[in-house]
Amino acid sequence: MPPPLKPFGGLRRVLGRLIARRRPVAGVTFGLRGVPRLTRGSDGAPRCVACALCAGACPSRCIVVEAGPPAGGGAVDERSRGPIRFELDLGKCLLCGLCEAACPEGAITLSGPPVSGAAHATDLCLDLDALLEPA
Repeated sequence: MPPPLKPFGGLRRVLGRLIARRRPVAGVTFGLRGVPRLTRGSDGAPRCVACALCAGACPSRCIVVEAGPPAGGGAVDERSRGPIRFELDLGKCLLCGLCEAACPEGAITLSGPPVSGAAHATDLCLDLDALLEPA
């Protein structure tokens, strides 16, 4: 004899799993803390490994990342890559900090003076060189 059916048992189980998976992103504080910047490693090169997790976490889709070949020219290793193209459109950026929280390498931070005043649309599209913090 089959076990008795519980009303809404399957629905309760599915909704319970969906609610249990929701976790807040740690370390995100909303507000104007500055513009996104790329940090440098000890060798002066960008710490970014072109994993594109920041682009995936961005709600406004203002980050474009293209990975370059491995630094040593050998086998593809996640940590040996670097970006050949990293662009951020400050005209679309919400300055929410989700890109900073998503970066596993700590390569992107919100620092420096926030953007103020009117700027041309071309001034708001920053490339890899413009995003790197000064050495």
